[in-house]
Amino acid sequence: MDKALKAKEKADAVQKEVDEINQRNFQAMIEQCRVNIGKKGEQMDFMSRLHRERNEAILEEKLLRAQEAAEILPKEVEERQIRAEELVRLRNDEIRALKHRQVIRDQNIELKELESQLKSSYAAKSAQVQLREREAIRADEKYREYQTSVMRSRWYNDDAFDQHLAAVERDKNMRYRNALQDQLVVNETMRRQRTEEWHRERKIVEQISEVLRNEDVDTASEKKEKTARIQAEKEAFFRAMKTWKSKEREALLDEFSRQAKIIAKKEAEEKNRAVVKAGKSDVREEIMERAARRMLDDETRRNEKEDIVNELFDEEWNSKVAMELKDAAARKEAVKRELLADMERQKVLVSESRAKSLAVDAAFGKYLVEQSEAADKKESEKSDERRRRGLQYGRDLKTVRDEQRALHAEEVLFTQAIQRQDDQREVERLKEVSLERSKILYEHAPNLKGFLKAGTLRTEDLEYMKMQQCSSN
Repeated sequence: MDKALKAKEKADAVQKEVDEINQRNFQAMIEQCRVNIGKKGEQMDFMSRLHRERNEAILEEKLLRAQEAAEILPKEVEERQIRAEELVRLRNDEIRALKHRQVIRDQNIELKELESQLKSSYAAKSAQVQLREREAIRADEKYREYQTSVMRSRWYNDDAFDQHLAAVERDKNMRYRNALQDQLVVNETMRRQRTEEWHRERKIVEQISEVLRNEDVDTASEKKEKTARIQAEKEAFFRAMKTWKSKEREALLDEFSRQAKIIAKKEAEEKNRAVVKAGKSDVREEIMERAARRMLDDETRRNEKEDIVNELFDEEWNSKVAMELKDAAARKEAVKRELLADMERQKVLVSESRAKSLAVDAAFGKYLVEQSEAADKKESEKSDERRRRGLQYGRDLKTVRDEQRALHAEEVLFTQAIQRQDDQREVERLKEVSLERSKILYEHAPNLKGFLKAGTLRTEDLEYMKMQQCSSN
């Protein structure tokens, strides 16, 4: 019983001593951290002063170079300017390439899915690393507990346990202090690297965003202008087609109305010609009737005169002498001669009237023949003109159809050319996407061995990695 109490008191004393040693070590470690932080501050001040002196030296060197640049030859100035422009061009090309790669990554669904897979793989790897670290820490704690238990079991048999435990604790505290210092240095270095990387990435992103905004504005304005130009050309083409169809319709309607007028005029002329012929026959019959009526009237008057003479002769026959008979015979002879002369005059008048009527008929017939020939000639000329216009219209229509076919062929060729260009752009885009995928996998696949899904690495990705490894070797 006494031995157990003594052992317990001794163990409590040892534990108390261990706690005191730990407390002292902790205080010493804190003090050492303060000293290290002070040294770090002094080192930072020294680095700041050194950086300031370096900046002053660089500024002085720049001033000296500026003075030297003012004295160099124009050819060297031109060469330097050319080199500077080349550097600017290379930098712009690099920025443009980065921007293009970023656009491809943002617009392609496959690359977005690949980035999601890579993030998931990195997360799985980080989780597995943390799990392994926790397992290693637990294994180390178990091992230390085992060593402590072994040492405590030996303590009951060996008084050197206190010395060994103190040495182990000192070694542990030393390792902890060194690890803490190393961790502080590593943390400071990583913080500085992250800050520099963040500033560099921010600058690149700003440059890429600026270039993207400028190019988006230019592309939008170009697309808008191109769309407006194509729409204007399309509307002008449709207006021209509408105007041409309207003119063609008006020309056809004019041609139909003109032909209808010509046919109506021809029918009217035929009717007039028939009316003229009918009038001519009526005139001839009327003239013959008047001549016959006049001859009949003359014959009637002559008979009346003879009756009168006979009556007078009968009345005065007994009262007049032979002289009167002679006078009557003379008068009768005179009347006879007068009647004969009148008959001759009537014959002459009838013949003249007949000749005049024939002349009028001949002149009128000639006039009708001439008018008919002129009308036929004019109609033939009009028919020839219509035929010529019809042929010209056919040729014009054929020309328009040929132009329409040519225009349609040009549109088809233009559409096919645009389709080929779109296909070529699609092929180039797929090549760029495949190349960007290979670059992403070449950058991240070595860090994610065992964490990538099956089928993520394709044949072209493996060939690209092999080619890059051969070029680097």
